[in-house]
Amino acid sequence: MARPINARPNQKRVLNQARLMGFLKRLRYFLGGGDRSPHQDHIDSSKPLPPELSRVNDPEFVRLRDEIRSYRRCYGYYMIMLVDISEMRRQNWSQEDIAESVFEHFDDQEWPPRDQRPANHRWEDYTTEAEKAHREAVEALMGGNAIGHTQATIHRALAEEFVDRFESFLDFPRTHYRGLGLGDYDLALQNGIAVIGQTRAAALLVVESD
Repeated sequence: MARPINARPNQKRVLNQARLMGFLKRLRYFLGGGDRSPHQDHIDSSKPLPPELSRVNDPEFVRLRDEIRSYRRCYGYYMIMLVDISEMRRQNWSQEDIAESVFEHFDDQEWPPRDQRPANHRWEDYTTEAEKAHREAVEALMGGNAIGHTQATIHRALAEEFVDRFESFLDFPRTHYRGLGLGDYDLALQNGIAVIGQTRAAALLVVESD
């Protein structure tokens, strides 16, 4: 289960400090504090939505996505998407076929035709436990020393809140995926997670260089 968003008083204080630090960091950026990443606007898949998927027009998800986007990566971009998979469930698609369709849509790179893809490739091999997925998503949002950057892009307390909110848009049962390798191949790192629930699927990925 996703961790509760309501934090204890000391956690709330840390969270407020993180928000203030983030605001000051973004203010310095807009006042000329750094170079703009050439990938900054390269955020969502531009592929047309396949007929088996439908959009989720949730203003709270849009708000979350925009909040995360406001923390600009040093050299990279976010892939933050949410789609409805109810039609595939009604048609009794297998979990593997759902993952294939959803991840192809999430990716901003073109995929080869299905008959040219590796026959032994299975998305099941990329599944992970919910706790590990949560931890990976938090660390992906943070960045920092783990990927060779001098400072974290997002403070841990705020990254925790963002991941909790992200997970709240997905119903149970949930299957978590990591290490999908989606995004621009010219950038060295692709971190974060994708989650497939009962009627929705979502991506929270960070594609960047060290």
